[in-house]
Amino acid sequence: MAELSERPMTPLPYQKIAVLVMVFLGDSLCMSVVLPFVPFMVKTYLGLPPDRDYLVGYYAGAVAGAYIAGQLCTAPLWGALSDRVGRRPVMLACLFLSAACLLAFGAAPDLRFALVARFAHGLCSGNVVVAKSMMADLTDETNEADAFVYVGVTFGAGAMLGPLIGGALCEPATKYAGLPLMALWAERPYLLPCAVVAAVTLLDLAAAAVLLEESKPETPDAPADGVSDAAADAGVRELLRDPGSPFRAVCASFVLFGLCFMAFQEVFPVFGRAPVAEGGLGLDSTSVGVLQAAAGAATLAGVVAVYPPLARRVGVPGAYACALLTCAAAAYPAPPLLAYASAGDTPWLALAAANGAVSLATEVSFTSLNLMLKRSAPPNLVGAAIGAGSSLGMLGLAFGPVFGGSLFAASSDPAARLPPALAQGRLFFLAISLVALANAGLVANLPSWPAEPGAVWRRAGGGYAKVDANDAA
Repeated sequence: MAELSERPMTPLPYQKIAVLVMVFLGDSLCMSVVLPFVPFMVKTYLGLPPDRDYLVGYYAGAVAGAYIAGQLCTAPLWGALSDRVGRRPVMLACLFLSAACLLAFGAAPDLRFALVARFAHGLCSGNVVVAKSMMADLTDETNEADAFVYVGVTFGAGAMLGPLIGGALCEPATKYAGLPLMALWAERPYLLPCAVVAAVTLLDLAAAAVLLEESKPETPDAPADGVSDAAADAGVRELLRDPGSPFRAVCASFVLFGLCFMAFQEVFPVFGRAPVAEGGLGLDSTSVGVLQAAAGAATLAGVVAVYPPLARRVGVPGAYACALLTCAAAAYPAPPLLAYASAGDTPWLALAAANGAVSLATEVSFTSLNLMLKRSAPPNLVGAAIGAGSSLGMLGLAFGPVFGGSLFAASSDPAARLPPALAQGRLFFLAISLVALANAGLVANLPSWPAEPGAVWRRAGGGYAKVDANDAA
């Protein structure tokens, strides 16, 4: 792709973006704090014997999928509602509900209650969709890549801190003697990390209530009270039905990316705690959390330095394709290869590097997808389009944990009698590598980015090309 033309960059409104960064951090923590301990929670609640240990993947996938399934149900509603009544009130309500649901999950007395609480949390987590809409409101084509990179940085910080908090603070009664409220932590071993992150979310709520102003723009195409739900739905359906719209292709790619991302996020802790004799790493919850935190640190170090120049050089879709190819060719296949080669000695540095590559590629992908969703819709439909695009992407995010956990568990079952190269869960890592490779092929047909002002995106021949808005009418 050709290098993007240089244009004067509009100064970023850093104070407003700082508040949004706090919101993104809180949501990232809510998602990632449970990752290190969910496999251990499942094993504790179900009391599985050693010969049934492979079943952990099925149930851990269900817990992770419940959260995304809840988001899938409501993401477009939150986006459209923010277009109608404003971004700020919707965000404040979602932040409060998210904190309450996370506390309920941590205090769950059994696996059934935990599943319900996690699903409810997903239903209420519209703050990210709304925050992305606010970010889109505050940026234009000259500064959006620099602004949205903060989304990647923040989710990278959450990806680092969340697993560290979850792994270090879960089961505190067995790890730390003399803690206050020891009886509570013994009865509810997974409450403490959830309570810490819920407190962060409530701090986000206070900051947003005091410092955040309404950002929803008034456009000539919209009435003063916003876009009606019917108009927003009709506009998004028109974008989806149009085979030449980049919005459709971006949503399809989001589904495939979400499938691989959440499948890997779900399976790695299960793989990490699996016994060495069964092809895993034999780690405890703290070690799993440390490895995932190291991956988040790599993201923080790399995404700021890597993404803006990469996006300017090869375009947003080109940066996204590079991330997908990195995962397909190296990062996804690495954990089982390293476990096999290490012969029981945990290869800490190599595992941290592989997870760091996955984490960095993931944040590059999320940043690119956010930008492409924004630029694929007219200004008065940005909130609805981001909500609908995120919701469609959540089909992959929701199915990913179930797909990943089930495939890993099935290929770990000795009764499956798979060839050694595919047994002990290795079939899963091969499968997501192939899906990522197919997704990179889809992204190769997207146009360079960004579009010039006044242009729309239409299919031309075998790929996509920019067409003047007057010619596309």
